[in-house]
Parts: sequence; C-alpha cells; structure tokens
Amino acid sequence: MSPDDAYGQLSRALEMRAPQCNGDARFTEDRVIAAVAKDLAKICATCDVALLCRQYARAANPKIGYWAGHRSTANPPTPNANRRGAINQT
Repeated sequence: MSPDDAYGQLSRALEMRAPQCNGDARFTEDRVIAAVAKDLAKICATCDVALLCRQYARAANPKIGYWAGHRSTANPPTPNANRRGAINQT
C-alpha cells in the first residue's frame, strides 16, 4: 500500500471519530522518552483506528512522533512481534 493510500484510509476514519491522541502533543514530538511511551502505548491499545495508523506508519515511515503504539524511530513491528524471540520496539 502506498503512503498516500494509507493516509487516505486513516484520514477517512479520523473524520468519523477523533481518537484519544487527537490534540495530545506528546504523539507528535521529535523524541518520545520511555516513560511517556508507556502512557502513549496504553492510549493506542484502546484505539479503534490503531490498525489504520499502523498501516500508515509502515507505508510512510514517519521520522517523528508516536504511531499505533510505537516510536517512529524504528519501523513498527510486524503483527507477530510479540512472538518469542521478537524485538520489542516500543
């Protein structure tokens, strides 16, 4: 999926409902420290647009911010990231 397609899907979903991250500047900071990342991950864990957010992050590879429960400094993990031996990137 292209970044534009992924953004279009995410944008349409956001028009229907505002996620908890809406307006929270911590999600768009250049650097997210571990203590803050834990708080943000809790918000993302309950978000109903997290899948679309993750798809956009994978497609666009944003250089800043916090996307679908993960810092942007590394690619978000694959859906199997919690399997034994996987690296936790949050």
